[in-house]
Amino acid sequence: MFPFIVKAYGIENFYINAVVLEDGDLLVEEYFEVNGDYNGYYREINYRNDSLYDFNQELEWYGPSNISNGSNIDLLEIRAVDVNSDFDFNEIGGKLFKEVSYADPGEYGVYVETDLSSGKKFQIFLPDYKNKAFYLKYRIDNIGTVYNDVSEIYWTLPIDRLEDSIANLKVNVSLKHKSTEFRVWAHGPLDGDVRKKNNTTLVATVSNVGTYENNID
Repeated sequence: MFPFIVKAYGIENFYINAVVLEDGDLLVEEYFEVNGDYNGYYREINYRNDSLYDFNQELEWYGPSNISNGSNIDLLEIRAVDVNSDFDFNEIGGKLFKEVSYADPGEYGVYVETDLSSGKKFQIFLPDYKNKAFYLKYRIDNIGTVYNDVSEIYWTLPIDRLEDSIANLKVNVSLKHKSTEFRVWAHGPLDGDVRKKNNTTLVATVSNVGTYENNID
């Protein structure tokens, strides 16, 4: 028996494309390229940030609180896709993986899903010799918060459990419909950049993100 080896030296490109749905759910796609020697990758994703404080309805307390947490993650698909630094989320191809309860290291095209207290972990069997990148698509339920005068998504980016550094991180978050009151903020490394692309989409970019970076919101 060979262990599930992950001797990665970092992630070159990690791209996230997210769409805020009308029901308050968040549809997320990920593309990432792993360097090094490996026969698969562990991807752990949280839908809940346990460091957020309890919600308090007093005005001075308004801000990120546990009502901003999601309630579940629904995995939609995992694929092996061609490595492409200009990856287009509108043109998804590659091999579609299937869920299994167990697989041997070195297998290809399958994954194992495990429930965690605040998210899920996916053991993805994609060996490095395939020269492919990883693609995931999932839905985070009930992450949107609706107040009397505004709706809000407060989202901790799903890279806080990564064991590898990221050379280039790019995030797109879009609304389904245009909004004249669309506002965006980001918390994280000071050398990062966040801006409105238009009245439906924000784009955030960060370089040289360290391992277990848990303060990018």
